[in-house]
Amino acid sequence: MEDDSPYFDHGPLTRRELAFDLLPHDEVQELMARLGLDNADTEMFNLEHMDSHVRLRRVDPIMPLIRVLSGLIANTFNQAYLTQSEANGDISREKREAFNRQNYAIIQSSVIAMLAQLLQVGVIAIDPSVVVIGGGS
Repeated sequence: MEDDSPYFDHGPLTRRELAFDLLPHDEVQELMARLGLDNADTEMFNLEHMDSHVRLRRVDPIMPLIRVLSGLIANTFNQAYLTQSEANGDISREKREAFNRQNYAIIQSSVIAMLAQLLQVGVIAIDPSVVVIGGGS
């Protein structure tokens, strides 16, 4: 079921923006093909690339908080998911560490992309007067 929100395109434009915001830009064209989206010509690709950097920079003021919270969320998720497997001896330390790193990267990149989209359409705003770097609020 699709949301009829006036804020989001839900279509190719938003999917293209998310691809740029989620992945290293040298991987975007391959993903576009898998998503069934047309690959842009070089000029358009470069514009989309630059637009992504503008969106992602809007999140910069809260990156320290995103890093900490992404780590806590990943750790909580990993503990909940892996505890039973570990109790059974089904997972090695190396696999657990790889799982932790992968989940942290997925969570952090997803949060950043989502916040960048919400900031872009004005649904949320970052108030620099309440952002506390390196401490609590």
